[in-house]
Amino acid sequence: MSCGIWLLALALLMLAVLFVVPRRWRHVWPEAGDDAIQSVPTGRGPSAARGLVFGVVVVAASVYALVAPYMFPMSTGVQTVQSGDGGTYSQQAWAGLAQGLLIPFMLAGMIVLGWGCIHLAVTIRPVGGQTEAGD
Repeated sequence: MSCGIWLLALALLMLAVLFVVPRRWRHVWPEAGDDAIQSVPTGRGPSAARGLVFGVVVVAASVYALVAPYMFPMSTGVQTVQSGDGGTYSQQAWAGLAQGLLIPFMLAGMIVLGWGCIHLAVTIRPVGGQTEAGD
C-alpha cells in the first residue's frame, strides 16, 4: 500500500506527459518507395494550455477525494464481509479509501500546473501579432 501511492503518482505524471506532448505519427509515403515509413514532425512543442487543463482536472479530483468522506458520511465506516466459506473480514468503505488518492492527485496536478505556468511565463511571443519573419 505504501508504494502504491508513489506508483499512482508516477502513472499520473506519465499520463500528463502523454496528454501534453504532441504525437509524432508514423506515416507511409507511397511515392518514396515500399519501406518509407517515417515519423511526421508536428512542428510544435508541448502545449502549456493542455497542461493547465490536465492540472486543473487532477487538482479538482484531489479536492473531491479530500472532501468525499464529508460529502458521503454514510460511506465512511468499516464494512464486515462474510466470505462463502464462513470467514469474515473487515473492509473500509470507498469514501475512506478515497483519501488515499489525495497525495498522488495533488502532487501530479501541482507539478503539471507549475510546469504550465512556468512554460507560459518564459515563452517568447511575437509583439503586435507579427510572425517571426516580420510579415
